[in-house]
Amino acid sequence: MSTTVVGSRTQYPHCPQELIDRILDEFYDSKADLLTCSLVSRFWLQRSRKHLFRSLFWRLQDNTVPRQSITLPLRFSHWVQELFVDFADFESHLVEEFLQDSTFFKLRRLTLANASLVVPDLLHSCTLPMFLRQNPELEHVGFIRVTFASLDQFIPPSGSGIKSLLLHSLEVEEVTEDFRGTTLPVYLESLDVFDVDPEVTDVLFLRSKSPFDLSKLKSLHLREDGHDAILKRASLSLNKLFLFPPSQRLLSCLDLSLLHPRLLPNLIHLTIGANDFKYDAIPDMLTHFSSLLASSDLTFPHLGSLIMIVKMEPGYPRTARKDDSVVEFLSTACAVMPSLKRMALVLQLRGRCLDTFELKTEAGTQPCKGAN
Repeated sequence: MSTTVVGSRTQYPHCPQELIDRILDEFYDSKADLLTCSLVSRFWLQRSRKHLFRSLFWRLQDNTVPRQSITLPLRFSHWVQELFVDFADFESHLVEEFLQDSTFFKLRRLTLANASLVVPDLLHSCTLPMFLRQNPELEHVGFIRVTFASLDQFIPPSGSGIKSLLLHSLEVEEVTEDFRGTTLPVYLESLDVFDVDPEVTDVLFLRSKSPFDLSKLKSLHLREDGHDAILKRASLSLNKLFLFPPSQRLLSCLDLSLLHPRLLPNLIHLTIGANDFKYDAIPDMLTHFSSLLASSDLTFPHLGSLIMIVKMEPGYPRTARKDDSVVEFLSTACAVMPSLKRMALVLQLRGRCLDTFELKTEAGTQPCKGAN
């Protein structure tokens, strides 16, 4: 059995190595003194664990694990507020037992990764609803590469406090809207969707009996094709929108009527990303977007931050960073949107920031000179 329990990087108190070395040098020949130091250390841990275990990352690395080891984080349940559990494709019944037996009294954020809940004798279990009842403070739930037998397994109960949902590479073997019992919809404030079958999102968010209601959604992350209906359903309430369509859809995406200010009247922040652009496409892309911004139909009244992220292909020449279209793009955006305080174009290569062109303004004044 091999597990990893890691405290938050910002909250994990480290004992200086020089202090450890000094203790060993001083008391190397005295077992009694070393035991005393150990006792003091344990007392310190007891006093500080409410900070140490506020945020936990738990990774299981051995698929031959006894049942009692699943309860490892439960010893810290009184302090945990954020929990990320990577099951590393463990046996489904162990994942199920963890969710059924765990209670974290202050838990607000839960993310499960690499888990499968498809076992014949567990098809009638409702894993997440039971977990939510046991953990009433939970506000955020995330699933990364998780497979469910049916949607019933993670539909929250009525009165759930869930406000934020993250679904990445979620798979459901049986998709149906005939959920057990009757539940009131859960009103989400934040949603992040990636690599999820549109049929699943349709049942979860877009039908009259959907368990999640998007009418109060404030923040939306969409990272692929096929989910325009989610944007349309939530557009009137959105404050923050993050779009990461495939590269071939970037220009067409900007032409979509869904990005009209009348459909996004409360939008404050907009981030648009794209993948694998050739360097010579940047001038045309920026010129096209500048012309869109210059039209009166694309003036968002409350937009304060606009960011474009472009992931470049290898071969991007350094000389392209000074292209006049960049300056025109930034200046046009700030000129036609007086509410803008920040406008940025970010060029990335292999996950690293290659160039950043940024223009900051004082809202309601003429834009200041940009810097890259």
